[in-house]
Amino acid sequence: MHDVNLACAELYRCVKEYGAVGAFVRPNYVNGRYWHSNYWDPLYSLLQELDVPLCFHEGTGSYYSTIEPRFGENRFMRHVASHSTEMQLALIALMLGGVLEFFPKLRVAFLEAQSWWVPGLLGRIEWDLRQHHQADAPYLKLTPYEYWQRNCFSAIESGEREVGSVVELLGGADNICVSSDFPHFDSSFPEVSSRVLNNSSIDRDTAGKILSGGARLYGFSDDDFDKATAAARRHGNLTAAGTAN
Repeated sequence: MHDVNLACAELYRCVKEYGAVGAFVRPNYVNGRYWHSNYWDPLYSLLQELDVPLCFHEGTGSYYSTIEPRFGENRFMRHVASHSTEMQLALIALMLGGVLEFFPKLRVAFLEAQSWWVPGLLGRIEWDLRQHHQADAPYLKLTPYEYWQRNCFSAIESGEREVGSVVELLGGADNICVSSDFPHFDSSFPEVSSRVLNNSSIDRDTAGKILSGGARLYGFSDDDFDKATAAARRHGNLTAAGTAN
């Protein structure tokens, strides 16, 4: 990401040669540039053209984090602060900076940072938009919630108790997927599916929609699932293929 042209070349190569279905980046500043800078326009344009999402995932200890340094060496505080806070800053830049307006087919995912913060931040943006729209962001044509529904995804952690409230406030689970964080120490693998299905804040239909959210995010087709089923059969993993019977 230190050179947008090199980033575009690598994205194109990985998608065309290896079938990559998304691009992973940190939500932090890169060389003093943030995500509303038109420096990144070639990348946004290519992501849109290739029909693959831009996926943000923060990491504790990230060199470019603007949040972590204030907590010194305390990893607990750094870990709590970094993930969701950096995601919110990135969403503010993308949405208020007009990226989602000027690249209407761009998909952006905010992963491994839970989802409780999404409706609150959208509400805050909507509140401030009343005062600042004409003077500071006249190019914004949609509401914050409309941009979110059209362009964005967030991931829940499988046992997140706020999921039901988030789904209600966002008007559904179409833009929610689930994170396992495998193979990190705090991963919920291999109990991801069961924890989502047993989450008392949502019904089973909502849980199913969330579990299939990754397929919507990455644009998987029925043909892709058929290929996955065939591969699972070849390796004897019929349970994973959904064909245990």
